[in-house]
Amino acid sequence: MIILDVEASGLHEDSYPIQVAWINTDTGEEDSFYIKPEEDWTYWDINAEDIHNIPRKLLEDVGIPADLAVKRLLASFGKTADIYTDAPDFDGFWLSRLFGAVLVEPDVNIKVHTVYEVCQHQEDFYALQEVMHGQERPHDALEDCRMIWQAIKEVVGE
Repeated sequence: MIILDVEASGLHEDSYPIQVAWINTDTGEEDSFYIKPEEDWTYWDINAEDIHNIPRKLLEDVGIPADLAVKRLLASFGKTADIYTDAPDFDGFWLSRLFGAVLVEPDVNIKVHTVYEVCQHQEDFYALQEVMHGQERPHDALEDCRMIWQAIKEVVGE
């Protein structure tokens, strides 16, 4: 299973990904990187910055271009992958923005699922929801992935 988290410039429809991280729960492999905003990615929510503590200047200084971010993800997942996240609508949207910023081959098929799909029983769903809602996330994409994985192990025992 691949657990993924994305930090973004805000929650507005013009927002874009600024940090992506993932963990492969089978291999333990993980990665995280900041993304340098594309020229037309100008929307910035200062309230979002207060939450994730990632200033735009940091992205300009150490972020990688969108094309390298996409290549890095595809090198890690392959062109067909099932990704699990605690916010599939948001993270799926931001991945679409990232992949849409570059020319992506038409055979790329990455599906974004909710982490709750790992629950086979209703009580596991509620237990996972309770554990995850009780976590105080730092809003660092990699640390958030680790916390999601910890919650799944605690409840489901994967």
